[in-house]
Parts: sequence; structure tokens; C-alpha cells
Amino acid sequence: MSDDTLRVVDAVRNVSRIETALASAILPVLAALETGKTYPPLIAVEDGEVDLILVEGLTRVTAYAVLGPRGPVDFLIGTSPNIDQWPFR
Repeated sequence: MSDDTLRVVDAVRNVSRIETALASAILPVLAALETGKTYPPLIAVEDGEVDLILVEGLTRVTAYAVLGPRGPVDFLIGTSPNIDQWPFR
């Protein structure tokens, strides 16, 4: 959905125009968030430079981005000296 950039902001632009399993999964999460449902923290790893690499929570983070700021979003953030070798980066 992100046109191969892996950036959430790029995926958000495509949510309503590209039909994928992720786009379909976002709709119920959006509805739940709008009723006040909360979810566990997202999990990310620092890349040692400036980026956070999301490890768990792609559907939720995309839904949060679609809705825009509604308060803080909790993250668990780890570090790894080998994150640059991770194949899903």
C-alpha cells in the first residue's frame, strides 16, 4: 500500500483506493478506535539513525494515521545493532 516506500504516511494515501488485505483489515480498527477502543502498544526498533522500524502493529498504526491525532499512541521501542540486516526493513 505504500508504493514500496514502507512509510505509513504513504500507505494512508492509498487506503481508500487500493484493495488489499491490509486495507480491509483497517476498516474495523478504524470503527473500533472511533468508539474509544484502545489497543496494546505498537512495537518498533530504532535503526541507529533517525527512523523507527515498526515490528508489530501495521494495521493499527495505519488506522491511527488515517484518523489523525487523537491523543498519544504508546510504543514499546527496542534497539538492535543488527537491525540494518533485518530482511523486512
